[in-house]
Amino acid sequence: MNLHPVVAGFIPNIFVTYRVKDGYAEIATLWGAMKGSVPISGASISLEGGGFLQVSVGTLTITGRNAETLVWNNVLGAKGVRARLKALAKQTLGAPSASTKAQETDTDQVPSGVKFSSKVVVVPGYLSGLTHSGEFLNLMERKSYPWINRGDIVGEFRIHDSDHIAPIRAPASGLLLHKELSCDGCSASSAREWNNRVQPPLAKLAILLPEDESAPESVQYIYSEMCRIVCEMKHRYLEKSRYWSMGPFTSEVFDELVKLQTAREPKIFDAVPNWRDYIEEAKVKRPELRPLLAHLRTP
Repeated sequence: MNLHPVVAGFIPNIFVTYRVKDGYAEIATLWGAMKGSVPISGASISLEGGGFLQVSVGTLTITGRNAETLVWNNVLGAKGVRARLKALAKQTLGAPSASTKAQETDTDQVPSGVKFSSKVVVVPGYLSGLTHSGEFLNLMERKSYPWINRGDIVGEFRIHDSDHIAPIRAPASGLLLHKELSCDGCSASSAREWNNRVQPPLAKLAILLPEDESAPESVQYIYSEMCRIVCEMKHRYLEKSRYWSMGPFTSEVFDELVKLQTAREPKIFDAVPNWRDYIEEAKVKRPELRPLLAHLRTP
């Protein structure tokens, strides 16, 4: 779940995001800074305002089981959002989240003998149109510069109110520098721009590659399972969205959306100077990485 508060009753404030990720309701800025979070499992959600219509603006207060609170102001379609939050709170109550399971089974440590290259692979994000009837969960959000293996699940896509869940997999092994699966535009021109770009898009999921790492997997490897369940639930996208102010897609628009999702391949760029700040922060947060990253200095 991702949405923005509105200004003047209907204009999205893109500088603030209200979201549910990794089992938490959160408020984040455009630059990724966290302004507050509350565990969604078992939370209660109260509504102030909202009127009689699903599209009306209201304020949602999310109260966790330990009485911690988070306030989402100026939420468009507040009643519908509240219903979705209540469903999520009930679904996760008493069950370990996918992220918790990942933390229980995965290791963040760099394998012995690994030497890092000076290259980073960048993973294209998911297309915003897919959130018409589904949502993304970033399973790496609360990890700090972890090692990930090729094929590890870095995120999930879920169709609302269904048991359709698909993993999103890492295309290569390496040190995860930027953890966020980004939400991208849906145009054919944006796909062409991605494949032709020579400068890296920094706000994308990015992996520092080992020296002996083979070529990254294709975008089909990353998103094929997600596209499969989206196509299985195509009928949902041909209706008005049950959660957001999105109208129904035509069959042609839907087919083009799925095609565009797999039109952008992972791209490789120089780690320095593009990810210099991430690398320096990794050395601070995980001192054991310093000797492994020592060669990555700004020229």
